Amino acid sequence: MSVQSWTPQRSLSARSPFDLHLYSSSGFDFLSLFSKIATRPNPTITLGPVDMSCSFVVVDLRLCDSPIVYASPSFSRLTGYTEREVLGRNCRFLQSPDGQLSKGDHRQYADSEKVAHLRSCLASNKECQTSLVNFKKGGFAFMNLVTVIPIPPLTEKDGVVFQIGFQVDLKEQSNAISQKLRDGSYMANYTSSFSLSESQVEEKRHLHDPINISEEFRELLEDPAFVAAHTLDVEDNCNYNEGNHPLSLFLLHMMPDFILVLSLKGAFLYVAPAIKRVLGYDPADLVGKNISDYCHPADVVPLHRELKDSKDKPGPQDSRFGQSDAPKSVNLLFRARAKDHAWKWIECTGRLLAEPGKGRKSIILSARPRAMPSLDWSLVPLPDPATYKTEVWGMLSADGTVLFMGANIINILGWSGDEIIGMCVGDLVEMTGSGSPHTLQDALRRTAELKTDAPESIDCAMCMKTGEYVELTTVVYPLPRTGAQPLTTLGMRPIICQLRPAGASPVVPRGPHAAPQGDMFKELDTEYEYNWLLGLEKLRIENQRLRDEIKEIEETIEGQERQIAAVARARKPQAMFPPPMPHAHMP
Repeated sequence: MSVQSWTPQRSLSARSPFDLHLYSSSGFDFLSLFSKIATRPNPTITLGPVDMSCSFVVVDLRLCDSPIVYASPSFSRLTGYTEREVLGRNCRFLQSPDGQLSKGDHRQYADSEKVAHLRSCLASNKECQTSLVNFKKGGFAFMNLVTVIPIPPLTEKDGVVFQIGFQVDLKEQSNAISQKLRDGSYMANYTSSFSLSESQVEEKRHLHDPINISEEFRELLEDPAFVAAHTLDVEDNCNYNEGNHPLSLFLLHMMPDFILVLSLKGAFLYVAPAIKRVLGYDPADLVGKNISDYCHPADVVPLHRELKDSKDKPGPQDSRFGQSDAPKSVNLLFRARAKDHAWKWIECTGRLLAEPGKGRKSIILSARPRAMPSLDWSLVPLPDPATYKTEVWGMLSADGTVLFMGANIINILGWSGDEIIGMCVGDLVEMTGSGSPHTLQDALRRTAELKTDAPESIDCAMCMKTGEYVELTTVVYPLPRTGAQPLTTLGMRPIICQLRPAGASPVVPRGPHAAPQGDMFKELDTEYEYNWLLGLEKLRIENQRLRDEIKEIEETIEGQERQIAAVARARKPQAMFPPPMPHAHMP
């Protein structure tokens, strides 16, 4: 089983009915990492067995002071420091009881010769093993057997980017040393449970609280009433429940998104139970069938094109290991037919997965329903030539989160469109006067609840990227009542807004004769018979054709002008004698 992008975390308390391991994103493919270490050429340190139960950290040599970029759960159990407390710090903090030690400081407790030897090996990317006095959180000292292995580069041209350091508490794990080798180094068993019986491992496992789980969530999972209210029918999971833990199935049922696994040809290989809340299907209804059977006819071609291109499209540069063949992202947006025959927009994002050693490929996707924006053309004001360059259009959620902003936002607030996405406009509004965040959020909520039929204008001071405030008018446009679903997770539509200079002329709606009729975003309606993505692609091709024609015409005109200028120069009469020199005037 691949552990790419996931690392085991501590399990829940024994009192919890969901007794299983939790997982959190690590950003490292440790299956490949351990494989590289095991098969590294010319090893100078003999490692014993290593796996995810070992205590280890990964440091990035490209960053200033070689900070820790990953710490295993066993490292947190060994030292008492959580992953959040150690990320971004150099490992030297373990050499001080208070965890505060800067570069160049005198090591009061650690052997200076061993520290110098370790530093020299790290600087030259050599394998190293030594024992040092380190300190756990709270100032408790322990003898740490440290083994540092440079992670082999991807190719011979690449340099070493990461180093991995294994730790063993020689006092707590007294039989960690398997044997002493002739070169003076030790073969150690770094796994965290080698010296304990099964009962001791289980007892010790439950002595610790999980690292990445809130106290409230843990109490919920230990509440029998909560568990009884969310009993799972495992028979509905298409035999994918075998070997899975109850909490995994519970999360698959209750998460707002649903997980899909597709073949490159679009066949459903796995469907999470949460799809029933969105489209009404049981997983068994879909597994083995093709996604095109449930896709809008106009969306089938671009959908299969994206699936097909996913195996050939180059992935992004992976900054962690310098890989150019990083997992390829896959993004889908299509209309899916629900069990009640209604069409719903579904947005999927994921990546291509190649099964290690077998070459079989599939696409793992996280899918969610997507509500599209809507705005009546009659409410859109005529642009003011004096201010249209200083205004910007965007989309907000009901709680004020920025979903989209036009490129002109950088001229108004200083943030680019990508930077401001995800911010809350309530955090940018100054808490003064009638334009407080509460006033703006109240207007957004009234709009989401379909309690207004006209645009609302809120004057407020909004914070710029520089920290200064600028007076703006935020116009919130109403949602059409037809087909809109107020304040529901699956039906909430983005709210269209406009930011313009304060004091500008009020919003004057267009008359029916001055603007198109109906919805501005009619192409996004689920009943629209064409695919707007294909329309955009055709428009892009047509625009490129027009640009090429314009460039050709301009080049032709420039060539003709050069020819005319050359002919004019050729016809100009040449002087037989140079013009006389003017006489110098004597003073």
